[in-house]
Amino acid sequence: MHDCIDVVNVDRIMQSVTILLKHIKYSLLFLTGIAGGSNYRTSGSGANILCLPNDPEYLNAQKGEQTGRAAIYSTEYEVFGTRTSIHNHEVPCAVCMVSQRGRMLMIPAKLTCPSNWTTEYSGYLMAERADYHRGEYICVDEFSEARPGGSSVNEDGALLHRVEGRCSPGNLPCLPYVNGYELTCVVCTI
Repeated sequence: MHDCIDVVNVDRIMQSVTILLKHIKYSLLFLTGIAGGSNYRTSGSGANILCLPNDPEYLNAQKGEQTGRAAIYSTEYEVFGTRTSIHNHEVPCAVCMVSQRGRMLMIPAKLTCPSNWTTEYSGYLMAERADYHRGEYICVDEFSEARPGGSSVNEDGALLHRVEGRCSPGNLPCLPYVNGYELTCVVCTI
């Protein structure tokens, strides 16, 4: 599990390190670790999912939990119906650079890339549940994996749920969108 796998954060490949969760050819692996985020029950802390290294380094850390601080938890899959083998398992991650391709694009509700772009992977658009606190939308590979040696206990830290489209007057347009269908995504590089 030291391959570069699913892109979790694809906002600015040139300005920030991208978290990947799927094998990509011609990539340079920077680190492997566990995906982390804020607890789904809280309204504070960060909104994005991070790739936390397996070997953290600390600077003047205080022992124990402190009041008035942000917190980060492991991220787990919340998958019902299909692919239940990864339900409640922790999400692994890797930080990589795709050499010879300078731009990356995550396209929601698509499974194919524009012409001249390379498809790195496709899968499901995922985020926190609609009735939990807001988090970011990420593209998770259709063939996602659980973190090797990770817990399958329902810890409920940061959670990844599949995203459904909501269409009606004033929302997404019904046709081409279908109300309640799980949205796909594709990660493309050029």
